[in-house]
Amino acid sequence: MNDPAFWQAFLVPFVLFVALLASLLHQRRHARMPDEVFEYWVQHEGHRVISLQFRALLRGPFTWTTRKGQAVFHVILEDELSRQRTAWVRCTMQIDGSPLDPIEVVWMD
Repeated sequence: MNDPAFWQAFLVPFVLFVALLASLLHQRRHARMPDEVFEYWVQHEGHRVISLQFRALLRGPFTWTTRKGQAVFHVILEDELSRQRTAWVRCTMQIDGSPLDPIEVVWMD
């Protein structure tokens, strides 16, 4: 147990594992999940949600282009003028400094 080669062989992978775990936890802490991105967008735009359906398979205009870290919702929203509008909304998980646009909206009316 006092052999330096043993400790080096043990400590190097352990330290790398701890550093990777800390990095992942930091990233998760500073990430905004797709549903949080959607909620922020709704509040910022002044909409009220009438109907919200998460779509895992039938994703409307986003069916073939959605990737991991994105969520698609089919929504009915009410705007500031009390008009109901239907849309497909794709939200992307945001990590600090991410260049991606977190919201893509295709209005159906």
